[in-house]
Amino acid sequence: MKAKILIIFLSGLIINSTQAQDFQSSKDDFLKMARYLSNGSGKWMAPNPNYDSSNPRSSRAIGLWFDLSLNENLLKLSIATYRGDTVHLTSDALWIWHPGEQRIKYHDISMRGTFIEGETYFTDDKTFVTRNFTYMTDGTVRFARGENYMTSEKEHFTRSLAFEDGEWKQRASFTWKLTSDGEGYKAIKRY
Repeated sequence: MKAKILIIFLSGLIINSTQAQDFQSSKDDFLKMARYLSNGSGKWMAPNPNYDSSNPRSSRAIGLWFDLSLNENLLKLSIATYRGDTVHLTSDALWIWHPGEQRIKYHDISMRGTFIEGETYFTDDKTFVTRNFTYMTDGTVRFARGENYMTSEKEHFTRSLAFEDGEWKQRASFTWKLTSDGEGYKAIKRY
């Protein structure tokens, strides 16, 4: 119980320190991000740096599938892993422009039950950041940040960071390539 109270207290301190920076976003920012990610097929693929060809359960690549809908008010994301020619969807997420808060909101839930909520803002014309809280199934909470760099029309770079021991630590980075429809998979399976 004391550990949960400490986590909530520390989370509050982190929120207050990040809110003091007063990150701003606009509906135009949301549309720029959403149209960029959903452009063409809306499907992006990156190689898995931890791929182990001797392990049949190891994923050779990771996919991001974006769909802009509801009159450009909702950007849906499905995250997938590629094993051979089969895709396994692992989580679904969405971004919305929240008209009341005037912010880009982000929510994600995984097949394992992990829940993420946060918000997205641009730091410059080609870079957007999603800061979030990740709620683990064991009750722990993590503060994280995803940085996204729009490097070209058909490529973007991301890196994920976690706030641990009073500092940001990089967890992963990927270079995503826009793929054509139907590329890299034959069937969709949920596990």
